[in-house]
Amino acid sequence: MTNSENKIYYLSSCSTSKKILSKIISLNEFQLQDIKFNPLSASDIDNMQSVLGTYEIFFSKKSQLYRKLKLNEKVLTEADYRKYLLSDYTFLRRPVAYFNGKYYLISLQKELDRMNADVDRK
Repeated sequence: MTNSENKIYYLSSCSTSKKILSKIISLNEFQLQDIKFNPLSASDIDNMQSVLGTYEIFFSKKSQLYRKLKLNEKVLTEADYRKYLLSDYTFLRRPVAYFNGKYYLISLQKELDRMNADVDRK
């Protein structure tokens, strides 16, 4: 992924995603990818992991499927997190932004602030 491919992975039907997107200072800097209609590829997930260091960090344990599949009762490995992230869009802790070679878990206020500062410095 090049710097010209700044992207936000989000869910258009999610009110939290919409609220967070409204707080981005230059949304026009990003290509928006609705993960329900355009799912993450293995390459997307592996790129996130290579930068963030782990699949678990961007895996959502709030997903309804997490409890439905009783994943909360299991000890998941990195391979498991990757498998589930690829299997269903609801497992992504969203939204996730990619800007100038960095990933941001912008559901966290400090990450959103850090990304907005980086966008503002551009």
